[in-house]
Amino acid sequence: MRGHKDAIWSIAYHSSDNRLVSASSDGTVRLWEPGNFGEPLLRSIDAPSSGLVPTSVDFVSTEPSQLLTAYTCSTAGIIDIETGATILSFDFGDGKLMHSAVAHVEGISSLAIDPNGLYLLSGSHDGSLRMWNMEKRVCLQASFYLFLDFLSFRFSLLSMQNHRCLQIFQ
Repeated sequence: MRGHKDAIWSIAYHSSDNRLVSASSDGTVRLWEPGNFGEPLLRSIDAPSSGLVPTSVDFVSTEPSQLLTAYTCSTAGIIDIETGATILSFDFGDGKLMHSAVAHVEGISSLAIDPNGLYLLSGSHDGSLRMWNMEKRVCLQASFYLFLDFLSFRFSLLSMQNHRCLQIFQ
């Protein structure tokens, strides 16, 4: 499958719909149908404004028509707090923005949604990890880890506690 003009930063697969989504430093998020060898590209969504680059994408497992995308400013050393730390939720039916939330002080580097679509994890260049309630769209818990940068993770049942410990349960 070809389509992006620059590096791909994030890929997510939705097994029940056989769809793949990719986020690229070319400023686009693309929806693919991997088994379609004729025309695998189903849709391309441009960044909502120039200079934004999608850094992480994931499907909402309970809503296959919805995709969560994190964008960050592509200018080195400059972090756009309003747009670089915003979680954007798009509807693939019409490509329109469904929801936006300022999530972190700096750009979001990774997103993961639990298999039931109830919780979202977001990791940031600011060293924070946040757990969100997808239905209410509110932050349930935030933890800060100095000198850490979350590049990629997958959702597992976890417990974030005040004693600076992250517990992961498989």
